[in-house]
Amino acid sequence: MKISNDESLRASQIGPVGPMTNNTSASGGTTQTNDATPAATVSFSSAAQDIATAKAAIDNVPAGREEFVNSLKQQVEAGTYNVSSSDIADMMLRRASADQVQ
Repeated sequence: MKISNDESLRASQIGPVGPMTNNTSASGGTTQTNDATPAATVSFSSAAQDIATAKAAIDNVPAGREEFVNSLKQQVEAGTYNVSSSDIADMMLRRASADQVQ
């Protein structure tokens, strides 16, 4: 969503959105309650909703992932981390196939 400076200025002129409450004015009078529907509504695109869902999923990744990564780092530094050539070839083919789908 992009809001230009002109749009933000117009938005600030709209005032608060939502029902107004009874307030006492400086002259001692009261203002009326406005129970009307808010002047603006907000809706999010399906892409924005998908991003929010993905972010929530990422935020819920267990901390065990960090332990796994640290374990791999230690193996690489010690020279004990080995991957079979067939696993590497399999991953290369999977990624090539996935790139063609996009």
